[in-house]
Amino acid sequence: MKARILALALLAGALLAAPVAAFDFGLDVLNVSSFSYESEWSFSQTDRATLWLSLPVSPSSSIYASGLYEFTASFGPGGYTMVPWRLDLGRTEWEGLSTGAFGPATSFRWSVGRIPLQDFSGRVVSSLADGFLVEGSKGNFSARLAGAYAGLLSKNDARILIDADDAVRWADQDQYFAPSRALAGMGLRFVEPVEGMDLGFDAWAQFDLGPDGLPTHTQYFEPYLDGRLGRGFRWRAWYILETGQDPDFFSSMAAGGRGRWSWPELGGLRLTGSLFWASASSGELRQFSPLSTSLVGGVAPMTFADVTVLSADMAVSPSDWMDLGFNLSVFGRGDLGATDPFTGIEAALDLVMAPVSDFNVNLSGGLYAPFVAGLPLRWLGTLTATLEL
Repeated sequence: MKARILALALLAGALLAAPVAAFDFGLDVLNVSSFSYESEWSFSQTDRATLWLSLPVSPSSSIYASGLYEFTASFGPGGYTMVPWRLDLGRTEWEGLSTGAFGPATSFRWSVGRIPLQDFSGRVVSSLADGFLVEGSKGNFSARLAGAYAGLLSKNDARILIDADDAVRWADQDQYFAPSRALAGMGLRFVEPVEGMDLGFDAWAQFDLGPDGLPTHTQYFEPYLDGRLGRGFRWRAWYILETGQDPDFFSSMAAGGRGRWSWPELGGLRLTGSLFWASASSGELRQFSPLSTSLVGGVAPMTFADVTVLSADMAVSPSDWMDLGFNLSVFGRGDLGATDPFTGIEAALDLVMAPVSDFNVNLSGGLYAPFVAGLPLRWLGTLTATLEL
């Protein structure tokens, strides 16, 4: 709490020192309404209002700050749960950019505060965290370094489910904050060492600082390729080796790839094929456990752990304010040698409409059909609306 008060005091001081004319501020309003049916019906509602401001501090740096109010509720045959109010900081950072810092064709970028962190695949970490990020580049080479703390985030925002202690905390309705974990990351990227292909490497680690339970530390090593072929085809491939100590040494793996074809002249037609895999607890491998848990389907209630996903997407843009997409995904287990490797299939539609630049509506829905005997079909429909004021 003292850390939050100090951060707010520093922010208030910066605001008072800044010229009033330099202010840029706004209010973003989000509504998400979802209806699902899986033996029984359920309905969930999320409403969020995010107030933000941006102001320059110097010719090469600026402050962005945001705070949010959120209402959530879930309804079903057995009753309802509701969180009528939630107040928290959103992305809040002091950032800067300096060009020519190390000579010609160089730049240096930095950011400190509550900042977004993400690895190349987005499957190791993809969330806000309180810390710093620095990045330098020279010619076609760039390097970055990050350090952060996740324990001041909401557990729903951090989405940390690495070990059994995290699962207990996640299920405890009286626990608001995420587990106490320190994060560290670094990355290297070479732009087109070979024509049409970028080469990179990310590394992340988390250190369990929780006072209770069994501490679990993990590390992630992620080489990747990001390529282009002609004007209309892009592809990427990545591999992740996870190691950990609890205190026994363990390891797990994940990998993925994607290819996308685009034809802007054919109504913005886009075809995408993807394959993702995360290991199960089998043989010498454990189940993959990323820093930030993420879903792998639009309807299927599956996370990126002990899973294989083969996905095909088609999207078109009938107008400059409308996108229509269709997805078909097949799901399997992370243990590719399992007796019944396939677990289900999903089909989903997605319609995005943005009649004006500051308002958009997303209608999505689909069906997940499990291959496991006794599990029912899952239907899901979601309405998402965003208004920027």
